[in-house]
Order: sequence, then structure tokens, then C-alpha cells
Amino acid sequence: MENRKCPVCGKEQDELYFCRQCGWDFTTDFLTAEWQPEMSEKERELYCERLELLKKNFEKVRKWEQIRRIADASGTKKGEFDPKKCGIDTESSSVEIPEGYEKIGEEAFRGWKNLKEIRMPKTIREIGARAFYECENLCVIGWSLDLKRIRKEAFFKCKSLRELKLPPHTEEIGTRAFEGCENIKKVFFPDSLKIIWKEAWAGCEALEEICLPEGLQILGAGTFSGCHKIQLISIPESLAERWNEKQCFAEIFQWCENIRQVRIPDTGNFELLTQVLNFSSLISVSFFHRAQGIRKRKFEWSIEQKNTTIAEIDCDTHKWTLRIPYGYTQLGMIRNVERIWIPDSVEKIEERLGDVGDLSSGRYEIPIKWSQNLRVIGKQCCSRLGIQKLDLPPNIENIGVGAFEHCDFLEWVFLPNTIKKIGADAFYGCPIKVFVLEKGIRETIEWQMRRKFPTAQFQITERGRKNDLPCHSRI
Repeated sequence: MENRKCPVCGKEQDELYFCRQCGWDFTTDFLTAEWQPEMSEKERELYCERLELLKKNFEKVRKWEQIRRIADASGTKKGEFDPKKCGIDTESSSVEIPEGYEKIGEEAFRGWKNLKEIRMPKTIREIGARAFYECENLCVIGWSLDLKRIRKEAFFKCKSLRELKLPPHTEEIGTRAFEGCENIKKVFFPDSLKIIWKEAWAGCEALEEICLPEGLQILGAGTFSGCHKIQLISIPESLAERWNEKQCFAEIFQWCENIRQVRIPDTGNFELLTQVLNFSSLISVSFFHRAQGIRKRKFEWSIEQKNTTIAEIDCDTHKWTLRIPYGYTQLGMIRNVERIWIPDSVEKIEERLGDVGDLSSGRYEIPIKWSQNLRVIGKQCCSRLGIQKLDLPPNIENIGVGAFEHCDFLEWVFLPNTIKKIGADAFYGCPIKVFVLEKGIRETIEWQMRRKFPTAQFQITERGRKNDLPCHSRI
């Protein structure tokens, strides 16, 4: 095709859809223009000619449009916003960031004492480290809806903030991002939040309630330390499933002495449950059950129907009663309880039931409801328990080394005939006076106990009749 003149600049053009001289774009002009009946004959002829060019060169035109859009979009990006370079007065009380910027730069507004209001455009995706550090009068934040990250100490000691409703796409909160914001009473977390780094809300003394969002995966050390008014904490399923011994509930909520209730989802993670029960200021722990038959759907709970209290404290005596929920197959360490209910789903105790009972008060007996399917009691798991009578369940097979050592008030023990092995020093230091052995028990087990406790009284009974025998107990 022969060269034609550009209708804008009159220069000869060698491209069918774009003029190299003036940038006139056939595509843009054609798509925006409309057929007008009052067009002159020459204009109509040019219009038809452009239409034919577009039809013949459709693929080239489409690719060019893509390139042009990308180029235009990249030209609007302005990188980090720096108020000083934009000539904004440091004494300003209200600032609206122009469109196009993707990030508020590090220390952009640090120490601006008069700043009360900040408005962000939709293009902002990140707030840099210490961007609003010690902006003590900042009380209104117009968030960008596309904000994803708030870096460390971004709002450190912004004491005038009262309420935080984080944008819906926020994924990460940096270290000490809101530390020292002592007047924040409520925080609304978006479901998109994945990471909260350490001490993010440390020292927020006005916070009263924490409902962490489903989807949260990392909660840093000391995240809510020093939040003295927090009374209720709700742990999401996504975080409970990932909880391990490296995380410490007491450290995350250090100096939160007014916490009275913690809600925990049913994930089978006993590490989290144990840590929560060891938290001294608690009054109750609520356990969330998933919907029956559905294990991976998002749990929707209500206090009336789906919460079961598994641990509660007597306000007068301050003694714990623990009801372990059905579904666990093994137990970890348990502290600070006076009564224990172990469900029949538990088959193994593998860590010590530590600090159970209150020997100093003269109350020696601790009621334990054993799992009827319990098979293994591990090494030193029940040592130093405040018990007088040990009635082992009918399916027990293995008692570990030192399992009940130094139970200083244990005087009566029932051993079922299912026991295959009792480890060395299993009852070391126990003042046992009576052994009740079920008929059919292995001779090696009986001989081992007779050798260890030559002065004890041994009695043989049939299954189900052990309770008819006298119990020598300490009064």
C-alpha cells in the first residue's frame, strides 16, 4: 500500500495505524469517533478508509493498544510520596496525597505535631516504616482500599487514634506498627490479614477486645503486651492450627492481667489449649466445635449453641476444673487445675500433668476421671500428683518409668490384667499400703510389685468388684 498523509500533521506516514511524526492514533480516533450523518463526503471517505485499515490490521492494532495502555499506566506511577518534595508545609493539619503514588515513604510525616487528618488515594499499597511516627494529633485516616502492608513503627505513638478499621486487602502489619497508641479502643481486622509482627499493638492500654481474623497465620511475640484492659480474645482456626511450642500465649499477651475469656477453635492442637490454661488471669475458656461432619468449612459459631466451657475457675477458691474435649488422642502438659476429666478418645498421656492439686492447703485428693481407652502413661507423666487412690482404667497396657513417682499421698492402687509392662521406679517414693490386682494379671507384674513393696497388702479381685474391697486412704 502506498504511503498516505496523516490527517493531523500532513506528514507522510509509513504505518497503517500510527503516525510516527505526531503520534496520531488511528485506533483511538476511530473508537472514540462516531458516524455523523452531517459528515462531509471527504470525512466520510476518510472514516471508511480507517475502518478498512482496522479490519486488515486488527492484530497489529490490538497489540499496539496493549503496549500503549501499559506505557500510559507506567507513566502515571510516581513511586514514594514525600511531602517535602511536594512542597507540603510541615505545619499542615490536613494532607491529601495525590493520585498515582504507590507508597508513603519512610519517615514521610515523622514528628508532624499538627497533623490531624491524612487522606490516601486508591493507588497507595504500602505505608513505609515510621511514616507517621509520633504524629500525636493524628485522629482521622482515610485509608487506601488497596493498602496491603503497614511497615514497622508506621503509627508509633499516634496517641489521638481512637478506632482502627483496617482496609479490606491489608495482609501484613509491621513490628511495633501501632505501639503506644494508648487511646485505641477498637480494632477491626480484615479477613485478608496474614501476618502481625511482634509488638504491633503493644502498650495500647484502651483495647478491650481482640477478635483476630480467620486467615491469620503469624502472630508475633508481645503483639498485645501491656494492653491492660483486654478482657476477651478470640483465636481463629487458621492460627490455632499452626500454633506450636515456639509461640507463647503468655508472651503475646504479657501484662494483660484483665483477660477473662479466651475462645479457641476445635483444631486438635493441644499445645495452644495447654498454654491458655496456664495463663493465670483467666476465668473461662470457650471451646468452639466445628459443624458436624464438616472439617474444613469456615466455622460459624454462636455462644448459645456451639460453645462448650472446658475450663472454669471457682471465684472463691480460684481452683481450676478442666474438662478436656472429646477428640484428642493424647495429652500434653497441664498445670493449675484441681480436677481433670479425660475423654475416652485419649489413648496416651505423653507429657507430665504438672502442678496438679494443691498440697499446701492440706487438700490432697484430686479427682481424675480416666479415659476408658487409655493405653499408655508415659515417663514421669503423673509424678507428684496429689492423689490418694489410683484406679487405673481397664485397657491400660504400659506404665512408663517413674510414671507415678513421688505421689506422696498415694496409698491404694488398682492394676487391671491388661497391663503388659510397668517401667522402673513407676511408683518410687509412694507410701502404697494396698495393691488390688485383677484376676489374671501377669505373674511378672505381680512379682515386680511385691518385690518393690514388700510391706504392702496384695488382694486379688475379679473385674468390676474392686470397689467392694476396703480402701486405705489418708484422712
